[in-house]
Amino acid sequence: MMSWDDLRCLACVGRGQTLTSAARTLQTSISTVSRRIERLNNDSSEQIAIKNGNTWTLTNHGKQIAEAAIKFQEQLDKAEADSIDKGKGKLKPRVITLTAPDALISYYLTPVLTDFASREPSIELNIISNPFGKRLGDGSVDMAILLEKPVIGRHIVKKIGTIRDGIFCKTGTMATNWIGLDRSLDEPEMMHMGRRFFGKEPDLRISNLSLIKKAVEASGWAGVGMDVLYPKSEGFQSVGGEDTMSETSVWLSYHETRRFDKALQIIRDFMISALKR
Repeated sequence: MMSWDDLRCLACVGRGQTLTSAARTLQTSISTVSRRIERLNNDSSEQIAIKNGNTWTLTNHGKQIAEAAIKFQEQLDKAEADSIDKGKGKLKPRVITLTAPDALISYYLTPVLTDFASREPSIELNIISNPFGKRLGDGSVDMAILLEKPVIGRHIVKKIGTIRDGIFCKTGTMATNWIGLDRSLDEPEMMHMGRRFFGKEPDLRISNLSLIKKAVEASGWAGVGMDVLYPKSEGFQSVGGEDTMSETSVWLSYHETRRFDKALQIIRDFMISALKR
């Protein structure tokens, strides 16, 4: 007979999570996750997963079993959330991995993270700085904050705010060179504005918006970024004024099978509140 502890591991893999992410979600080791999947192979009527080096690939039968386990986990999550909402239950300790652009972390989240940790001691928030949430699709994170609307199968996508971005330089300078994001991040509107304004590709590319700001300070060049990183009080100005400014939507995304996960609901509401600062 299949064990629910083993099936929880299969549910994680069925969502597309890596073994590392599954181990973090279940607060166990990678070897334990792998061992539980191997045990399911032995307990099932036919093979559930095939091992490829350090990863497991689900068979068609495995996908069916994983989907059944996911649906059961959803119902458990819903029952747990209802109990907590009614004040009868309490959230069990959880580790949640969130990815977000460095500038959002620095300006919007860092000032309120200690308050969140004090208010929600059961949630260990593991935050990874990642440009434009590119790690969401590989299953290595639980939730992502993005500056581009993701197109990923079976993910909930919610707009949670807007930011203003553009091209900036030190006050009083006439920058002729500009710093953009790396080539994998060529599509955000701030990059298109930079090309239109300067009539050329970036003279330097950096994937981290906070590091672009440091380079702007050191070089006197212009750089793309969010207006909250370049306040006038710190000696910055917008290059080209309103013509090089735009509004960018901020999106939150997580797997649709986690919709009743109370920990994710709490973090979602926290993120919405933080972006209203």
